[in-house]
Amino acid sequence: MILTAGPSITKKEIDYVNDAVSHGWNSNWNSYIVRLEDAFKEKFNMKHALLTSSCTGGMHMGIRSLGVGAGDEVIVPELTWVATATVVNYVGATPVFVDVDKDTWTIDLKSAEKAITSKTKAIMPVHLYGHPANMTEVMKFAKRHKLLVLEDAAPAIGAKCNDQLVATFGDVAVYSFQG
Repeated sequence: MILTAGPSITKKEIDYVNDAVSHGWNSNWNSYIVRLEDAFKEKFNMKHALLTSSCTGGMHMGIRSLGVGAGDEVIVPELTWVATATVVNYVGATPVFVDVDKDTWTIDLKSAEKAITSKTKAIMPVHLYGHPANMTEVMKFAKRHKLLVLEDAAPAIGAKCNDQLVATFGDVAVYSFQG
């Protein structure tokens, strides 16, 4: 079996867990959460950062915040984790699958162009396995078609497109620590 990733647990992480277990009660219950949210806002120069229990939950909240709902269509790449399309269904919209580029495994905008309809409201590029989608082109595409952009950057913390961190291009973005 070939796994996509394994845990990297050092003494620092063990010390943090011990500290949280020993002191994370009552008024200190969220101190590590706030520290991580603040670190993300600073590192990625974001106005807001919100930790959730899963990337799926974060994407669900993200797509809802964009107002995507029943009758809308959302373009998603055919190669992704099931949650990308699932959250589109959660809000009553329809995921429209498009091809991925054979070299990058990320969304193919030529295929996406063919999928545009009057119901298309958003596009969800996925930065797969740390490989960023070409967000410069995705954003031009989105602007041309008046689409909202929800970046699924789950497996790409720290990845860059044209020297800009992924998850800093679109209207909403979600990272994950899984894998």
